[in-house]
Amino acid sequence: MGFSHMFRNDTRAQSVQIGAVLLFGMLIVALSTWQAFQVPAQNEEIEFNHNQEVQKQMIELRTTVNSLPGISTPRSTTIDLGVRYPSRTIFRNPPPVSGTIRTVKTTDSGFNVSIENASASGEIGDFWNGTARQYNTGAIEYEPRYNEYRNAPRTIYEHSVLYNKFGENQELSITGQTLVRDDTITMVAVNGTLREDRVNSISVDIEPISTRTRTVEVGNESHNMTISTPTRMNVSEWREVFEDELDDGNVTAVDTTDIEAQTTTRCYMLNSNAGRTPCSW
Repeated sequence: MGFSHMFRNDTRAQSVQIGAVLLFGMLIVALSTWQAFQVPAQNEEIEFNHNQEVQKQMIELRTTVNSLPGISTPRSTTIDLGVRYPSRTIFRNPPPVSGTIRTVKTTDSGFNVSIENASASGEIGDFWNGTARQYNTGAIEYEPRYNEYRNAPRTIYEHSVLYNKFGENQELSITGQTLVRDDTITMVAVNGTLREDRVNSISVDIEPISTRTRTVEVGNESHNMTISTPTRMNVSEWREVFEDELDDGNVTAVDTTDIEAQTTTRCYMLNSNAGRTPCSW
């Protein structure tokens, strides 16, 4: 008696193997998608928050500089120049990014703030006789180099104002100005040289020089006093920061003039028949 056996191919093990490969492939695709899109988005948020914090620190720096008249002791402000990304178990981060803080034009004799048509009485009138008086100054600029936050601004302190500069043609003021308040002009010149490019924080030391405050009453019976400052901020923003003084009539006009590719902002004060203007320097 013979027996015949019929064998069928068992494909169950192959089905399990194919399923495991498909799951592994889906996992790889999911991880790759997260690395390509979610990690950059999270890093962009980290960079944006860092930039907001640096702007707050630059406001502190601006406050420190503007408060120097009458102060004899050095002061310092901390700026977190760069940013480090949090560690990730599976996903990869780019290396930490650095930022730069530097002075701009502080050693350029052509970069100055001037006041003209300002006259005084008495002995001081020999100096304040209406001719233009110029004081060398400069700006302080922070520039980040982020990986993902690609339209991050440069943040600039200039003539008592802190503002953001986006690209070459757009500026947005962060603070107001202290150059003219009511009938008082206060000029603080920024000199010296600073340039640091790093990931870590830096302490910006500010040393007051010739900060003994002298107040002189100046005016002009025939012409408005004019303050001229070289600037990279547009005239609409300057008018914005001078809005209160324009509304109160302490400043009659603000305009800009492009002189050899360097924009100069002019602020016109009321003339002396409205009273003399104290000028502190």
